[in-house]
Parts: sequence; structure tokens; C-alpha cells
Amino acid sequence: MDHKRDKQEEARLNSLLTTDEVQGVASGSSSNWQQLPSYEEAASHLEPPDINVAGVRRPPKENWHLFSSPDHAEPKLTDTAEDHAFEHFKHRITSEGNVVIYAKELHDPVTLKAYLRQQALARPTLKLRCKGEHTENRYVQVSDGKGGWRTDTQTDTITDFNFTIDLTPNLKQVPLEAIVISTVMPHEPAYRGSSDKTYDPHFSSGSGKVKLDIKAKATDRGRNSTWNERKTWSKWKARRVAKGYPTWTSMADDDGDSPFASHSGSAQIRDVENADEEGNGIDQAGLHEWCQAYCSSLQPMREFILKKEIWGWDEEGVLLAVRAAIQSTGYGHSFAVTFEKQARKVMVHPANLFSSLTTEPIIVFLLWITLIYPLLWIYKRTIAGGRYEVVTASYPLKCYLPAAQSTSAFPDNRDIRHGPPNSGSALFRMYGTREGDFVREWEGRIRSSVIGRFVGDLGSSHSLAVLDQQAMEVARRLDGY
Repeated sequence: MDHKRDKQEEARLNSLLTTDEVQGVASGSSSNWQQLPSYEEAASHLEPPDINVAGVRRPPKENWHLFSSPDHAEPKLTDTAEDHAFEHFKHRITSEGNVVIYAKELHDPVTLKAYLRQQALARPTLKLRCKGEHTENRYVQVSDGKGGWRTDTQTDTITDFNFTIDLTPNLKQVPLEAIVISTVMPHEPAYRGSSDKTYDPHFSSGSGKVKLDIKAKATDRGRNSTWNERKTWSKWKARRVAKGYPTWTSMADDDGDSPFASHSGSAQIRDVENADEEGNGIDQAGLHEWCQAYCSSLQPMREFILKKEIWGWDEEGVLLAVRAAIQSTGYGHSFAVTFEKQARKVMVHPANLFSSLTTEPIIVFLLWITLIYPLLWIYKRTIAGGRYEVVTASYPLKCYLPAAQSTSAFPDNRDIRHGPPNSGSALFRMYGTREGDFVREWEGRIRSSVIGRFVGDLGSSHSLAVLDQQAMEVARRLDGY
């Protein structure tokens, strides 16, 4: 009976299809069938998935800079570059941790290049400072000079808390291969051996066009930048540092909601990049070329500066999160949360009397008293001096480097990502510390320090982990823990 009932149901379902419909499906002659889109057409409007079959995700667009590197980067640093051949060179360390050096040996471009690469191995220092204070008025009795007394009001500033968190060890979590040495881009105003910021001689940002001059060298000075241009670049640098972009990020690569993404300089930057890709554009000078330009200069008061930049973190977001943690304690007075960065420059000067006169603090103080320094400053500014501030060493707090093609070696896929779309199927591994992990680790101690009116250094994440481990070992000795 069941078999007969199934046969009847099958016959009823088949009767619902007409003969023409069946023939249309079989022959493909139905116009409606032909109008159906193909799979590729139907899926063409869909976004590609950000996760593959192995569970490895692609980064959001706002994190693409963590995978980037400059087109004209210097060779990677290695431990072999860290030797002690330069220890006997005369130098001093400023109060900000910067290195100031005078050495005849550095008049040779090869030696200068090797010295700068060796100095790039020394990472800058980074601390997060939280400081809160309020004012209190007190009344004191003072003499009025006539044998009487009067009441005066004095305002005292009371420090409620003032503590720092050392982030320098976080910089050392990133391998040496992530440290990038790059030179200034042609379209960026910089000190190219003069006292004013200039462009590359082959680039004119005024017209937004690339001007080729086969007689000019990439280390020559182009036209001076205008006040408005310097102001725009200064704002862009502040934006770049706040968002954690590396130095080689252009305005055109900023977020879509940023005013810099639509700035007039973006089109000019693309002109340079497009021309360079075609092989007819600007030859960007490397570290060796700039060292040659400095050493061949006859200016007795010139200087070569290696800048050290920290990137990789959304500093603006971290500061907001720490401020929110402090406010959650109920603290109602004024406070400041800032990043303190030191040891960010290496300044090379010729080994001569003029350089000593204008850089040694004690001598400069005496020259100011005798009114000689203003004359030396004018002489340096107009004739004898020139700054070469064209080389930058970049240190990430967080970045992605190429990883093995298999994720089996990494138990936590949270650190593994595919790169941006132009990187294909390559895998990358994250090195460093995420901003959220840092805030989660420290927000409790930040609140406790604010409530406890702590003044001093809270240490680093490494020292914090050591203390936690010691506390755990002591607790384990207790019965019942």
C-alpha cells in the first residue's frame, strides 16, 4: 500500500509541470531561462570574503599600512651591523637622549653610512605619562611695609598623581627586520642641505607636474616650500603620528573621511608615483647618495640628522582609552595623558671649531652673553650652514611580516592574516603588541594609581609579568590555593 501511495504522489507532482516547461528546461529554449544570470554575474556585486577555509582573515583597509614598506627602503638591519668600531668617536648625549657627534672619520661617506646604520639599531624610548593636578588657595599674612599686616592669597598647584608606563620593551618585541631606513620622498619638503625646506629639484608641487632635468642630481635642492605648504605638511605629520601611519604613507592613502585624502597635494603625489612607475620619473636618492652629498659639501657648519620615528599604534585611540579609565575613577580635576618620546635623533657635525661653537651648550651660553652668537647664527643661516634631515629610521610597535605558508606552526591564528588584496595569498604574522591588549593589561593598575595618588614609574609590561609570576609562585605555597 505504501509503495502504491508513493507512485500516486509522484504522478501528481509530475502533472504540475507542463510539457512545454519540461522541453524548455531540457533544450534551453525558454526565454525566461536564458535571462537568468550566471553564477559569476550574480556574485559580481558581492564583497570577497575576509576569511579563507583555514580561518585566516584579511585585514580591514584601515590596517593596510601595517603590511607596507617604502619602495626605496635601505637593506634590512642585522645584528652584525652592531659593532663597537665607533665607540671612540667624540660624542655627547643631550638631555633628550639625542646623540651629537663630531668625528673626522665621518667625513667619509662609507663610514658615515655604516655609523648611521649602527645607530639605527638603538631604538628610541617611549613612555606613557598620566598626570593629574589641581590648585588650592591659601591665605597668608604679609607685611604691608607700614608696620601693619595684610592678607594675601597664594595659589598652590597640588599633584594628585604622576606616573609613567615604559613602552620601550614593547618596541623590542619586534624583530630587527621590521626596522626600516628610508629617505625623504621627492614631493615632501625637507632640509636638503640648506636652512630652508625644499623639494626635490625634479619636482614642482606648484603645478603638480613632474619636471625632468637630467643635469640635476636627486640630492640637489629644488624650489623652497611655501608657508602654506609647510603648514599642510605639519598638519599631515600630526595626523600621521596620531593614527600610527609610517613615514612613507602619503596623504592620498589616508582614510576616506580625512581632509587629507582629498587634499590638492594628493593629485600631485599621484603624478610623481605614476611617473616613477613609468620609468620616466624621479630617482629618489638613497642613504649612500645623501652621505656623499653631505661629505662633499664645503659648508663648515653643516649637519646630518638621522630621525627616529615610532609608528604602528593608533596613539589617539590609546590616549582616549586611558583618559576614559581615569575618568571612570571619578577624578574631576584636570589631567593630561601623553606619549613621551626621547632618543629620537642622531646629529652628525664636522669636527671643526665652528661646529663646537654653535652646538656645545656652555659655549653657546657664553656666546649669547657676549652677543657673538647672533652673528654666528646669521653666518650659519646664510653661508656656512646647511641641514641634511633626509633619512628616517622607523620602529613599529605593531606590524605584520611575511610568515610561513603553513599556519600549523602557529597555534593562535589571531596573529596570522592575509595581506592586502595586492599581496595575493601570502600569509603574514603580527609582531608587537596590540593597542587593545595594552589597555586591557594596564587599565586596572591605571585606575588604582589614580585612586592611590601614585607618583613614580609603574614599570613595563615585562616587569609587570615578572611581578605577577613572583606573586603566583608565593601564592602557590599556600595551603588550599
